[in-house]
Amino acid sequence: MSGAGAEREASSPTAVLTHEHHEVDDALEMFLRGLDQGECRPWPVMEALTALRRHIYIEEEVLFPPLLKAGLTMPIAVMVREHGELWRMMDTLTELLTGADSQESRTHEAALCRDILQQLDSHNVKEEAIVYATANKALTPEETDALAVSLDSDELPGGWVCQDVSRA
Repeated sequence: MSGAGAEREASSPTAVLTHEHHEVDDALEMFLRGLDQGECRPWPVMEALTALRRHIYIEEEVLFPPLLKAGLTMPIAVMVREHGELWRMMDTLTELLTGADSQESRTHEAALCRDILQQLDSHNVKEEAIVYATANKALTPEETDALAVSLDSDELPGGWVCQDVSRA
């Protein structure tokens, strides 16, 4: 789901993160369109969920710590809480997608997918307007470079879960 290397070089790290928001949204919407047409193609949405988990990892492990030091405490707390809500919904959707395929499961998948999209819409608007805007001003060149390097990796450390889920 992540962009090509050349695209990354031409974009700021927060622009890449914003682009990843759109990629995930597009994959979820494409999955819903397929369900509406009677097709269930889980792999693109599974890839999108994997990309979103990696995206959350980069935010929580690389982007948020320097912003917390810069005093952006409350917005980061909201983002972390919402990441937890999204993570739990993604876990449930993953279970549904890897389970038995039936009309009932497709109905649940579609409803949950719509819930995730709605949550992402609300979350991403706040994140882009507040967190990313602050990052563009507050991150040091070294912190910006660390974020850019992390975006070049498609890896999510095995067993890693977002902060809100790990506290539960």
